[in-house]
Amino acid sequence: MRQPHLVKTCVFFAALVVGCQSSTDRPAEAAKTREGTASQRNNSNEESTRPEQAAEDFTYAQREEFVEDMQGALAHIQNEVDRLSGDVATAHGVAKAEAEAKVRSLREKAIRVKQQLEEAKSTSEATWDDVKGSIQESFGELEDSFQQTRQWVSDQLGS
Repeated sequence: MRQPHLVKTCVFFAALVVGCQSSTDRPAEAAKTREGTASQRNNSNEESTRPEQAAEDFTYAQREEFVEDMQGALAHIQNEVDRLSGDVATAHGVAKAEAEAKVRSLREKAIRVKQQLEEAKSTSEATWDDVKGSIQESFGELEDSFQQTRQWVSDQLGS
């Protein structure tokens, strides 16, 4: 159940990094993601297994690295939500109110993921796999919601 979200995560970030940022304003996290995506394109037969293995391989000893990677991914989504919010700000009427509610929901989900990441820093080895899985699930939900909201805003507001 966790693995499909991870694959979606990798594909999502690859699309966002390539499509949303120029090479001059790409943060270090996005550059790392882009490099990983390039190697995935070169090995297209392995694309579906590598991302899953990479996330599942984060052991308790590597939790700081996992948290940092997830914080970078979260920051990227938050930046995209900010851009989306800018598009929503120019809308009018009922569509604007509904779009604002959707963006507010995205921000709440992002806060939840951020809180989980903070808690992960002090988790015990015994609970690490559960905590990691919970973070991945919440992040997957955030990503799915972001994709749906972005599409809705595009369809409704023509952004």
